[in-house]
Amino acid sequence: MNNIDKIFDSNESIDDDINFKKAYNKALAIDFKKELKNDFEKNYKSKLAVKKTTKLINIKSILAIAASILLIVSAFFIFQPNETSYEKLMAMELSNKVEHMGNTKGGTDIYRVEAIDHYNKSNYSSAIAAYDKITDKTSEDNYFLALSYFYNKDYQSSLQIFSVLLDSPFSQEARWFMALSYIQLGDKVKALETLNVIKETEWNYEKVQIIKKEL
Repeated sequence: MNNIDKIFDSNESIDDDINFKKAYNKALAIDFKKELKNDFEKNYKSKLAVKKTTKLINIKSILAIAASILLIVSAFFIFQPNETSYEKLMAMELSNKVEHMGNTKGGTDIYRVEAIDHYNKSNYSSAIAAYDKITDKTSEDNYFLALSYFYNKDYQSSLQIFSVLLDSPFSQEARWFMALSYIQLGDKVKALETLNVIKETEWNYEKVQIIKKEL
């Protein structure tokens, strides 16, 4: 029962029209406010429910996408080959070349300058051709000529020149790259023989120990 019905059903008497109109208008205003409040609450609850449902759906979608990404990433690492320290070391040594500083102890032979320029630009075939034209090769020339063969993946030729350098100021470097050349040729016996000669105080001794464990 609303407030207007209460006026008509009330046992109390309303003496005149003015008082009746006042009571009626007051009751009408109260009923209107109640209806307005009820409508607002219904609409608000309805919209809130829709919003919560939409938000829940969005969260579920995000979680599903995140789970899929996690599954893909996990699968990538699970099925990815486990690269050992040895493999990483070999990959690094084969890709990170020894740089020629540009200064040379062998004078200003035009072919030497050309060879160094080609070597530093990784034009190894051209570097080899230029080094071969030098008539008075120094140990340094032969070292970088051997490196040019090595980085050009001509390991047999690099071994021939590195072996000549074992009694030179580049003996430690030559022995190291000889071992790497033997490994690339698949000759593990010769590689181990070469690595075993490298002393604790010599160049790349710690790397030698990593390689020896895998051979």
